[in-house]
Amino acid sequence: MRTDMGGGFIVLRGIAFFSMIVFCYLMLDVILTYLLPPFPGNIDFFATKQDAIHMTHWLPLFYIHIISGFATMVLGVTQFSKWIMENNPNRHKRMGKAYVALVLLLAAPSGFILAFSANGGALGQAAFTVQSLVWWMSTILAFSAIRNKNFRMHCKWMIRSYALTLSAVSLRAMIYFFGEIEFPLHEEEIYIFSAWASWIVNVLLAEILIRNGIIDYYVEELV
Repeated sequence: MRTDMGGGFIVLRGIAFFSMIVFCYLMLDVILTYLLPPFPGNIDFFATKQDAIHMTHWLPLFYIHIISGFATMVLGVTQFSKWIMENNPNRHKRMGKAYVALVLLLAAPSGFILAFSANGGALGQAAFTVQSLVWWMSTILAFSAIRNKNFRMHCKWMIRSYALTLSAVSLRAMIYFFGEIEFPLHEEEIYIFSAWASWIVNVLLAEILIRNGIIDYYVEELV
């Protein structure tokens, strides 16, 4: 039987859902910089990737990564809409399959390859390599759980997977924040710290939500 979450949980859930929508909008604003002509151009992130940009594989993978990553971010929002789950379960399943396919086949693999030329040297590259592997694994575990009709486990792994999806937003937010407060670290050290913290903090927040009973909101247990 589902436990009563109380008004505080409803407010928290509303804030989380609204935040996901805001994150999607902010990320769209970021990727449009790279999608609108002229491109690739010497702008923002590309300014630090002038060597990599001329590699045959790098630019196509970059565009695959940012487009598929944004698509997973948008599709992920729909996966946490209980209204869609209850009123249009087939749409929930279709969008869920699209999310899984994009993460497993495009977003995470392209991120894994791009990680080897990431900024921040070996430590920065390690952060993105581990993040892409954990992202891929959490998504395949979510998919495996739903195929076995283990709804609670599916929900847990989807929350973790989506937390990793949102790490792209967390990374930019942390870099901006530390830059604004003049954090006493060099620019590269801030980038390395943010590269690790952007996904680790997200996963920890996901675990807090899981441990505080968010699964009970989505999955009713029969007694």
